[in-house]
Amino acid sequence: MADNTKFTSKLHGSRILVVGGSAGVGYAVAEASVEQGAAAIIISSSNSGRVESSVARLQRSYPSKAERISGVACNLAQEDKLETNIVALLDAATNNGAQKLDHIAYTAGDAPIPKALGDVDLDYIKGSFLVRSFAAMLFGQACLKVSGTRSRLQPHFDLGNGFGAAEPKLARPDGSNQQRHGVGNSVSARSQADARQCRGLGRRQHGNLPVILG
Repeated sequence: MADNTKFTSKLHGSRILVVGGSAGVGYAVAEASVEQGAAAIIISSSNSGRVESSVARLQRSYPSKAERISGVACNLAQEDKLETNIVALLDAATNNGAQKLDHIAYTAGDAPIPKALGDVDLDYIKGSFLVRSFAAMLFGQACLKVSGTRSRLQPHFDLGNGFGAAEPKLARPDGSNQQRHGVGNSVSARSQADARQCRGLGRRQHGNLPVILG
């Protein structure tokens, strides 16, 4: 009798986009996706050189599955082009809607710059939340028309839920239409900085693993 594969078969044959997948938690998600039999793994990061390097590294680690691994650069720190960049990333990851995405793991985040409360201004606050919260919110909005959900939030409280609980709730858009980008089962989010991005802040900090939703 064959062994049960209840968990290792979850991602088998899936098409997965890992936003922030060039290093840290995102890279680990990409590795796990390859090892669990995903049919296509697309990693994204703001730096094209880092994307190419990480794709090559993954392909060297999994030579028999190298053709399944690809990457797309997407800068989520460009406020004036943020929505355009997100849509372009989804278009690239789905071949303009021709190939359905089954899962998105959102692990993107920039290094925090600590400031005393008395020294912060609006630009600093916006910059601090741009990648980790605002971009995640707009990413969820872009998937709103194309994503199913297994657990629903209170209607029309997306912003309040977002600021109250940061990315985990934003990772569950209230949408059910299967349209252009065809995002299937889940969007994932990580709500805190990981240890790699917090080095040099004076004490060690550990972030959460991605919250897998759906």
